[in-house]
Amino acid sequence: MALLCDKYRPTTLTKCDFNHKQSQHLKRLISSGNFPHLLIFGPSGSGKKTRAYALLREVFGSGVERLRLEHKQFETSYGRKFEQTVMSSNYHLEVNPSDSNLFDRLVVQQLIKELATSSALTEKHSFKVVVITEADRLTREAQHALRRTAEKYVSTCRLILIAESSSPIIPAVKSRCLLIRNASPTEADISSVLTTIAKKECITLPPVMADKIAAECDRNLRRALLMLETYNVRQSAGGSNSVIAVPQPQWKQQLEALAKKLTVSQSLKKVMEIRSALYELQTHLVPNDLIVRELVNHLLNRCLDEDMKLQLISFAADCEHYMRLGSKPIIHLEAFVIKFMTLYKCSVDGIQFDSEDMFDFN
Repeated sequence: MALLCDKYRPTTLTKCDFNHKQSQHLKRLISSGNFPHLLIFGPSGSGKKTRAYALLREVFGSGVERLRLEHKQFETSYGRKFEQTVMSSNYHLEVNPSDSNLFDRLVVQQLIKELATSSALTEKHSFKVVVITEADRLTREAQHALRRTAEKYVSTCRLILIAESSSPIIPAVKSRCLLIRNASPTEADISSVLTTIAKKECITLPPVMADKIAAECDRNLRRALLMLETYNVRQSAGGSNSVIAVPQPQWKQQLEALAKKLTVSQSLKKVMEIRSALYELQTHLVPNDLIVRELVNHLLNRCLDEDMKLQLISFAADCEHYMRLGSKPIIHLEAFVIKFMTLYKCSVDGIQFDSEDMFDFN
């Protein structure tokens, strides 16, 4: 049985439930059957990928929905082989090169070249499309390779880059794309979508509950629909409609507990406990930047003064920066945790914080 977020995913631009003006602009853009390279960016759950696929369906028809999953083999210049998962149809290809870490440059170059030189082009459709998800996680080398390859095959290939933020994208790539900011739906939009889907699925959803889910999903429509499914399961198991309780994801509960541990005790033993918790979150595929973001949100409420808040944000910025440069994020997550624990302990003990003493909990 399909999830609600997949079952009711809009397939055309006119069926999108919010950002209607943007849908109209995109529809006019592709009215000729052609479009430039696109960079669609916005928060998680705002419908970036949905809108990209709706655009592809408007151009190529229902053929883009006949997908096949492939595991392509790549080989580096020094003989190392690795696999990359690719979703493709006769008209497009979807890939997340950042899954290959430092080898994303090779993935970008070879896949675009392979697709652009394909002989399956027709007079009606003179180009194919490469959809690159999480484009903001690409290394700078991969982004430069993307710019060069896209310029070389511009007549037979179009790019649709999907990212949460446009900031990590280098200017050379952004200048060659039409930037489209996909804003998050408002709480009213989310509440309306939940009510409509609940009626179609015969789910008893009180208006108060719809508003509650919309308020607690962080304007993430995908998360709101998952919350609706969880609510429906609980109601089917014998819950009461009068109970207004929205279940939070387990990873959010773990991060809240983790933030509490950081301020309760500062010791090497506590560092080892937190390391195990961080490993567990990574095992469950919680993104590292999301871990940092949620920890900062919880720790800001526990800071003792404004100076501590500023230093916390500085630590988080350094952590995110070095995680993008390195290949082992756990090291930088631990460094972030240890820095904050040292800062908090120094503040409680009335000692001036010194970064050289950040490993000294005695």
